[in-house]
Amino acid sequence: SSVSVYQSLPGLSLECCNSLMTSLMHCGITKDIIEMFGLMIDEGTGIDEVTISTVLKALSLAVPASSHSCTLVHCCAIKSGYAS
Repeated sequence: SSVSVYQSLPGLSLECCNSLMTSLMHCGITKDIIEMFGLMIDEGTGIDEVTISTVLKALSLAVPASSHSCTLVHCCAIKSGYAS
């Protein structure tokens, strides 16, 4: 599975994280995507447009979507220069 490949990697790149998040999205596992986003921020992996798009989609499907999580994603997007 995608998760086992991810766990076996010696180092985690942004691309690996985005790939796993996208795979989780296809499986409908939104909680893990939101959790992974937090880990990416905490560990300094970085974020890009794919990360933000995926986590926003996960938040839109989460029941209920946490306003705190939405605010966190918004702030990270703005700080990273992805303002609209």
